[in-house]
Amino acid sequence: MAIDSITYWWPNPGYKLKTPKNLQSMILSPERESNKTSEILMGFDRMIEAQCHANKVNRSRINFNVEYVLGSESVMLGLEVNNLPFRFILLPPKDSKSGHNDVYSNQELVTIFNSLIYHPLLHEIILRDINLFELQIQPGPKRHKGRNMLGSVLYDILLSNPRLVKLDLTSCGITSETVSIIGQAFMSGQSCLECLLLSDNPITREGAQALASGLTGHKSAIKELDISNCKLTHDSIEYILHALDTNDPSKLEVLNLSNNMCDLESNILTELLSKTISLRSLNLRNCSKFFIHMITPVISIETLGNTQLTTLNLGGVSLNDHNHINALYAYIQSPAFAKLRFFNIEDCNLGGEMIAIILSYVTTSPNSKKIRVWAGGNHITRTLQGFKELCNAINNNWTPTWLSLRYTMFGSNLEMVNDFLQTFCENSVIKYLDLSYPYFNAPIASRVTKTVNKACEVIGKVFRENQSIRELHLNGDSERRFGPSLSISLSGLKDNDTLEKLYIKGNAIGDRGALSLSEALKSNRKLKSLDIDENEIGIDGYSAINYVFTSGSNLSVKHFTYPIQDLETYENKRDLSFNPPTIKRMALEKEKRKANLRRVLDEIMDSIKQFNNFDSTNDAFNE
Repeated sequence: MAIDSITYWWPNPGYKLKTPKNLQSMILSPERESNKTSEILMGFDRMIEAQCHANKVNRSRINFNVEYVLGSESVMLGLEVNNLPFRFILLPPKDSKSGHNDVYSNQELVTIFNSLIYHPLLHEIILRDINLFELQIQPGPKRHKGRNMLGSVLYDILLSNPRLVKLDLTSCGITSETVSIIGQAFMSGQSCLECLLLSDNPITREGAQALASGLTGHKSAIKELDISNCKLTHDSIEYILHALDTNDPSKLEVLNLSNNMCDLESNILTELLSKTISLRSLNLRNCSKFFIHMITPVISIETLGNTQLTTLNLGGVSLNDHNHINALYAYIQSPAFAKLRFFNIEDCNLGGEMIAIILSYVTTSPNSKKIRVWAGGNHITRTLQGFKELCNAINNNWTPTWLSLRYTMFGSNLEMVNDFLQTFCENSVIKYLDLSYPYFNAPIASRVTKTVNKACEVIGKVFRENQSIRELHLNGDSERRFGPSLSISLSGLKDNDTLEKLYIKGNAIGDRGALSLSEALKSNRKLKSLDIDENEIGIDGYSAINYVFTSGSNLSVKHFTYPIQDLETYENKRDLSFNPPTIKRMALEKEKRKANLRRVLDEIMDSIKQFNNFDSTNDAFNE
């Protein structure tokens, strides 16, 4: 049945079915559904089931999805099911009865991989975050001559699937030996892979060299390569870049080299990028050392001017060098920058004046209303003049409509923090703003407290006066946050008629903040989405919010993030240093109170769900 269920979409199978005549009449044809997609999924599932029986593996633990590759040419052109591309995604195993076995055994993995061989409709195989390390300790079949088991099955998959174009092995525990075998598969001339993702797998010099040799001899040009956070040395990364440069670099669309903190002793990166006329995404986050020895800056017009970049991530790269910052200014003003949609310059050691210039240049670009800019983590108060220039730029609307300034270093100067946040009261362009995880530092704790209190006071004013921001993020953690003082600021939401989404998790606003928010929600008619988790809010706070929804005082909120963390940590800090009977009684009382909080939270979610159902019914009626 497993074989028969896939033959209709497998015109040239790699097998011959031979059965005795007396058994042929007994073969049962599987039930067919009229939906072709369902038939394909059913066929694939039966292949897995057949392999499980053959290898004595529990099928119920194997967890995967098979789906269309959305946006592919085949889907857009409306081709028949026999030509539609599919993606296989391996998911963590389903819960076992013991509840602790959350990784696949080698036998289970071999069963899964054997089911992926000879599948002409599979275009993508996604194994991201699945632990495959143990399978590399097991030797492969004798015909693979010393290869490990994982390398052997990947080699077979790459050579047996003529339409397989993408393999995602991110965070799979891949060793350099397996990477070398992938390089050997490329060298065979039978693989058609175009996208290879190896992120978060340490690759040695030998592994990189073997992969580079494979890329050089590969019959298909690589369109996407992710070797981020692979602990590559300078010679390892140069091997791979040279290989990409020799095999039609004009086809390269996505290149991720981030978090490889090594030097580049040649200009190979700039030479390669100058030829990548199809490049859409470039990620060089935390690759500062790449920029040290280059004669031509990576971000120059000469290097990136001919690309099709829509995503450029330079986060963590120190750009305050004269040559690099001027090259960046020139690039932003070029026609090539107008194609960009995602631009990251976080933690780039930039001062206020540099950020001001960048934002003002972005504003003059045709894509200013479409681009998303991340510019946080920089030293906006490094110099007074630079700080004033940045404030002036924001005040005068020289900003994109989408701006993230998370992790910004505010310092502890009360007046500067006040002046900076005040600019957002005046700005009428920004629609999305992220000020999460602010950094306030001072040698005296009381000074920091005063500065934070002032910051929260101004945020309350932003709530009341700003007329453009639709989405605002003010999230925090134990070290970087606006903190409990944000509670009072929330009252400013009463008068806000523009903000639709608010995210304030991790600020420890407690019940006091929740009560302030509940009062504001009684008047606010614009807010649609709220996330207030991780705020140490208890039953009093959530009960107040619950009353607002259940009483019908607020019908505008459509999405309320379930506060999992607040529920889990509720009353965890209570002192249980008593005798055993007392501890047992207190534990029971604690569980009872937590159950009451869970009931309140469920009522909140039910109320919002009813609002949404009511609105859907009205929309249908109006249509």
